[in-house]
Amino acid sequence: MIKLLQEPLVSFLLLGFILYLYYTNVAQDDVSEDTKVEISVTPYEIQTLKKEYTKKYDKKISEEELTLYIQDLYRQKVLLEESIRLNLHKSDTLIVKRLVEKMEFILLGSVEYTEPSETQLYEYYMKNIEDYSELKRVSFVHIYFSDVAKMNVLYNLARFGSLSPSGVKNFGEPFQGSLSYRNISYQQVQKKFGKYFASKLFKLKKGVWHKGLHSKYGVHLVYITDKISTHPYKFDEVEARVYDDYLAQRTDKIIKKAYKDILQNYNLGEQK
Repeated sequence: MIKLLQEPLVSFLLLGFILYLYYTNVAQDDVSEDTKVEISVTPYEIQTLKKEYTKKYDKKISEEELTLYIQDLYRQKVLLEESIRLNLHKSDTLIVKRLVEKMEFILLGSVEYTEPSETQLYEYYMKNIEDYSELKRVSFVHIYFSDVAKMNVLYNLARFGSLSPSGVKNFGEPFQGSLSYRNISYQQVQKKFGKYFASKLFKLKKGVWHKGLHSKYGVHLVYITDKISTHPYKFDEVEARVYDDYLAQRTDKIIKKAYKDILQNYNLGEQK
């Protein structure tokens, strides 16, 4: 019986039956003129319908066809409104994912990409001079993945959440080797992970998570915990890196603040 209930078609039919009972016994009794939701089709939407029809069929839409299209648009709006009222969108993982992605896109759109001045970049360079110095050795932790998709999921969690470098053993996939390296040289990194990994690793900022470091094993999330440097590179030599790092840090800061502002509208339940 349990196996039968787990079948998608059976679950769908069961949901339909529940909704039918709801509407026949509950919903219709609760509806009054005062509680009805106003739904309308705007002149702009009608104009858009006409343009799309002309573009698709290379002719003007007839009044009869336009009436049918408008009726269908009303149908879509009514069903959409009703699905939201029943919270169906909250139980559909694809819809939830799409809405979250749209909100993230909106948050990104709130970032003002004003160009930093050379003075601002130089001040940032001096403040983070260790990140733009020639390194002798580096200390880092990493989380291993066999493919990029799995890594991207955790990167988003790490970027806007709290992922401690000390907790790397609890994430990712099993790795045949250490997840933490202390004061390791460029040659040692190259021997262990490959030349590409080493060349990227020795240019990363300290104290933040970095994604997409490919090695001969797969792909890694990396966090630089410490650096031993010799002398700084000249500003002109690393200006492009400084520029990218500056914009990335500013973007993350603005997005995190925007989320914090939105969070003021909600009470989060206790984690269990």
